[in-house]
Amino acid sequence: MEKNMVAINGTWIPNPVGVDVVYSTLDKYAERSMDGLLNREIAAKKIKYTLSWPYLPENDEFIAMWNLFASLPEFADFTIPNPDGTSHTFRGYIGDMSVTMLSYWDMGQGRQSRWKSYKVSVIER
Repeated sequence: MEKNMVAINGTWIPNPVGVDVVYSTLDKYAERSMDGLLNREIAAKKIKYTLSWPYLPENDEFIAMWNLFASLPEFADFTIPNPDGTSHTFRGYIGDMSVTMLSYWDMGQGRQSRWKSYKVSVIER
């Protein structure tokens, strides 16, 4: 069995197929002098992860994942793989979530839909 890669508040979730990482430097201020020299003070350096699942075959699994991320409080604890090969555990929050409908039909007993390209951004606090 494959080891889980991502945990939210200590609960492991199904592994994403992709993890995109953006490392950002946040400026407290940045301005240029008259000679064009940049003066700046760095406020922080943070990581934004975008987790992606191209296809979740089980609708119940997709709904559970969507609801888990959508219901998180303002901040949560995350463990996600870091580019250096370690696991990065940090306090963060959910940014954008997106998904694309793959199919939709009515079987007479209720509507069914399938989803693809599920992505969730997790941003370091």
